[in-house]
Amino acid sequence: MARIEEEYVRLPGRRYTSLSFTRNSLWLGKDHLLHVINRGYTEEYKRFDYRDIQAVLLRATPAGTIISVVLGVIAGINVALLALGRFVWSWDRIALIPLAISSAFWVFCFLIELAAGSTCSCHLRTAVQYEPLPSLFRIRKAHRAIDLLRARIENVQGVLSRQSSPEI
Repeated sequence: MARIEEEYVRLPGRRYTSLSFTRNSLWLGKDHLLHVINRGYTEEYKRFDYRDIQAVLLRATPAGTIISVVLGVIAGINVALLALGRFVWSWDRIALIPLAISSAFWVFCFLIELAAGSTCSCHLRTAVQYEPLPSLFRIRKAHRAIDLLRARIENVQGVLSRQSSPEI
């Protein structure tokens, strides 16, 4: 493992998918980008030469907003029940302990989701394939990773001038 870490630099962003127990990560090599897909006891490697990369596409998704709203509603209901039980219905303090723990858990999950930021979908395009990059799931981390990747690609392919790029 020490030899790999000397040759590669890990890009920001790592994604674990719970249903398939898969972990995705991206690594910068000297002349290529390495996509590592770890499925427990097996690993799959996909190598993309910098000279072959045509585009890195980033698209914002509403998943983060939807998750934040759902967590916020659940946390709000728990906090409201806790406040009603304590001040309106005068529940015993012992009865409020499980509700307080539940409220704290959902508020914590809501705050973690807000701090993580917006979600996105990221894909890598070459001449022969269109590869999803699930490790770049949050916009902030995706921008940091793309900036590091852009520097390597420009070293190999050269800098694209504004005059030669097509107008959109």
